[in-house]
Amino acid sequence: MTSENNLEKAKKIYFQYGQSGFHMMREGILEEYKQYGISKKQEELWTNEFLEEKIQRFDINNQNDYTELIYIISTKNKHSIIKELNNKIR
Repeated sequence: MTSENNLEKAKKIYFQYGQSGFHMMREGILEEYKQYGISKKQEELWTNEFLEEKIQRFDINNQNDYTELIYIISTKNKHSIIKELNNKIR
């Protein structure tokens, strides 16, 4: 079982490396991350948390907001978020 402290460390790594195992591997941190035993379900929860926060704070005039959302939508197959984002913009 993952302790609360380890869960927070893993979450920090997950977000620091763009929620991407590839980026973790490229930077040599993937093995450490794997040692925390984070499930795909937990990663999904973290991704949803990230998306909810981004949508709440979305600024149509901030290009970085677009870039981050497009990356996560495409890499995590979260295309349903586009409808939420469209409602936010209107």
